[in-house]
This record gives sequence, C-alpha cells and structure tokens, in this order.
Amino acid sequence: MNNILFVVVFLMTIIECCMGQNASVGAWMERKSITKAKKLQSLVERVEREHGIPANLTRESWSAPHRPNSRFAIFTVGMQHNLRPREVKMFLGTARKAGFDDDIVVAVYPEMDQDTKNELKLKNAVVYAVSAACGGQSPKFFCSFTHLGTNSMPVAMLRFYLYQWWAQLYSSNTVIMVADFRDVFFQMHPFYYKYPEWRPPAVQLTVFQEFHPNKVISRCGHNRRWIRNCYGEEGLAKIETNTVICSGITIGTRDALIGYTNLMTRQLNPRVRYKSGPPDSDANNEKCFFEGMDQGLHNWLVYTGLLDMYMNVKIYQQGEGPVNTLGAFFGKNALLKRSLRDWGMIKGEAPQAYIYNWNGEKSPVVHQLDRFLESDIKGGYAAVLGAMQGVVG
Repeated sequence: MNNILFVVVFLMTIIECCMGQNASVGAWMERKSITKAKKLQSLVERVEREHGIPANLTRESWSAPHRPNSRFAIFTVGMQHNLRPREVKMFLGTARKAGFDDDIVVAVYPEMDQDTKNELKLKNAVVYAVSAACGGQSPKFFCSFTHLGTNSMPVAMLRFYLYQWWAQLYSSNTVIMVADFRDVFFQMHPFYYKYPEWRPPAVQLTVFQEFHPNKVISRCGHNRRWIRNCYGEEGLAKIETNTVICSGITIGTRDALIGYTNLMTRQLNPRVRYKSGPPDSDANNEKCFFEGMDQGLHNWLVYTGLLDMYMNVKIYQQGEGPVNTLGAFFGKNALLKRSLRDWGMIKGEAPQAYIYNWNGEKSPVVHQLDRFLESDIKGGYAAVLGAMQGVVG
C-alpha cells in the first residue's frame, strides 16, 4: 500500500510540474506575441508617418475604386510595355473565375491600348498608371519612380514601394496577397485554402518555398549570388542550407505587409545591411543592386529571424499551401528531373488539365508554369488548362 501511495504522489508531482512548465511556456509565448505586436504597431505607425502615400500616386479615374474594408485584396504590378488583354485575362480573369470578387490592385504603364484598358475595366481592377524612368542593360537594368521619390533600382524592388503605399489604404482587418503578374494564374479562391493553418492573428505573414531539393540556396547560383552580393560570404553562410523562398508571392495582414515591405526597402541601405557606414553611402550597393536581388533580401529577412521580431511567419513547402511555385522543377541543373505529370503536379487531359498539390488537391494559385510551355503544357495555357476555359482564348 505504501508503494502504491508513493507512486501516486510521485505521478501527481510530475503532472503538477509539467502543468507548471506548460503554464510558464504559455505565459512566455503570450509575452512574446504581445512584444511582437507592439513592435509591429510601432513600425507601421512610423511608416505611415514618414512614408505615407505620395500625393501624385493616384488611381485611374476610369478604374474601380478601392474598398478599404475588403476582407481580402490582391496587389500586382503588370508594368510591361507590351501589356495585352490576354495577360490581363490570365491573371485577373482566372482570379474572378475562381470566385475572388474583392479588390485587385494593379500598376501598369500609362501607354496601353484601348482593348487592354477595357479588359481591366471589365475585370473590375483598381488601376494605377505609373511612369518609370529606366536605363541600363540586364542584369543591371534599373528603373525609378522619379515623380514618386524613389531611387533607381531593379524594377522588381520598386514594386515593394507600391505595395507599401497601397496597403495603407486598407483596414487593419484586410488580408493581402502581393503577387507577380506575368506568370501567375488562379484555379481556386486564393484565400480559403487551408485558411485555419495560416489565418490571422496566429499568423501575420505567409511565404512559399520552391521545390526541395532542387532549390536550396547553396546549390542555386542565382540565389547564392544575390545573398552573397548583398550580405557577404559570412551572411551567405548563415542561411545557405535553407530551401529558397520565392519572393514573387506573399500573403499577409495589412499591417504585416506594411512592415514587411518597409523592411525590404530598408535593406537597400548598406548601413542597415552591414550595421556600419554613412547612412546614404552607396558602398557595397554596386554588387548588391542586381536583377533578382529582391529574392535575396526576402530570404534573408525570413531565415535570419528579422521578420520574426515583428510578426509570426508561416513557411509553406512547395505544393503544400495555397500557392504552388513550379519553376524549380525546370532546368538542366535540377537535381531531380521528371516531368510535372510524372510528379503528379499536372493531372487530367487537355483542355481540362489542372495543377495539383502533393496531397492531390487543386493548387489555388499557380506560379511559374510558363517554364513548361514547350513540354508539359505544349500547345499553350488555353489549349491545356481547365482554369483558362472561358477566360483566355
């Protein structure tokens, strides 16, 4: 009897100890969340105070108005001189077909033909016609929004200023996707898939990896160079074993997007990157400023924990979340070489084929499928994909 009593007391002591530890962990996590929220709020307030929307950044009068209290919104930059209705249909048309009826905000060059303008109006887009002064040659082709006060930089970096300004037009309850334009289309509503896994307030920012093991930073010449050129060999060594996170599509709350885009643009300052040097020095930027650099900065912010200081970040592996980025399956340097059909990424026969996640469910958002126009989707999007039927002719 005494032995039984001893065991019971011992077990109760262990249970009480574990409960106490769990309570301590829970209290610590709550304090950490409160600290993050305060830091993010402070950052957002500073951005709104110091980097408000330029007075001359105005929506086209013929386009749809902003709906600031929208539950969701999508931001994209379609600034290409040959923009045509087909590209508008592929992005906006498939999003509308998939049931997304909230704001889609898009930047375009002022010079576009009437058919493209009509298509944007038909898709109820919020449109900004933005001029850019550009020069140089790839990979040093840089642009600036001189009338909006930006410096000259790779055009992919400029979009983060637009995202930051646009986000300030929405309520703190709005969840926003920022996305590439040319190589993105939709098969399902982009915000409903696995929403309990990444919904605010538990998660404020959601990012999407490329295919492992094909796209690890240390094994990808481009990503390795972008990080090394901006953060040096020591910086590269800190994060090079991680899977590449694509900077083309990110989802976040309104405040998280403001904070994230501000942290991205602040990385353009070498004093911020290296914690030394005069504030406006161009030292170390000659190497860093390179087409594609935004992805290097994006991976640095995630993997060094800089974003985690302000917000909770959810990282989805390729083909597991609402965005399926396929580009890493392509190329002669891919470690694992099989067709998308062999991988199960494409199923069905033309013209009703769809792109799928690893679990066999349709991918809501498809990114970088254009790499496979001469192989898996030979014949073109409209000839093969069900998402394009009735949208892209």
